Amino acid sequence: MIDAGERREDDPLPGAPITPTIDAIWPWLNNLLVVGGPSAVAALAATAGLWKGLGPKWIEQRLGIGLEKLKAAQQKELEGFKSEQQKEMERLWHFLSSRISWIHEKEFEVLPKAWLMLKSS
Repeated sequence: MIDAGERREDDPLPGAPITPTIDAIWPWLNNLLVVGGPSAVAALAATAGLWKGLGPKWIEQRLGIGLEKLKAAQQKELEGFKSEQQKEMERLWHFLSSRISWIHEKEFEVLPKAWLMLKSS
């Protein structure tokens, strides 16, 4: 066995740090894949299962909140338009009713004169 202080003949540079080779890393990597591989697959499967089960509900809930906010904003805007339309209708109704009443007043002024003119002819 070689001590840490001894130099091996196949060392590339004297005093250079010893770099691990694939032969030294392979047992650790193999253990990681053997032990951690199924665990990782199980974790991914559990995550996919949770996403498949809870994902649509979460998305619907998030979209529902946005939809409710949009509906509230649209309803508020619609109420504003209805209010403006109602005011405009009242203004026009007042204008038309005043014009009609003016016409009726003129009718009562003109009709007696017209009857007198008709009788005198």
